[in-house]
Amino acid sequence: MPYDMSPEKAAREAGLVYSDDSAPGYSRRRSGKGYSYYNQDGALITDKAVRERCQGHPCRCGRASA
Repeated sequence: MPYDMSPEKAAREAGLVYSDDSAPGYSRRRSGKGYSYYNQDGALITDKAVRERCQGHPCRCGRASA
């Protein structure tokens, strides 16, 4: 029997907050051997503290772009 649950409900049950790609937010793009991080306006994030918070934690920075 397949397990049928909406993404919103699955996130809630896991203690997470669901968001989809239609909402504005931070994103990351491959850059060399790592990633570059961008704010909701598409501007490159240069603040070291914000970048460090995002590195290694894609769920904290939103969507990942190829």
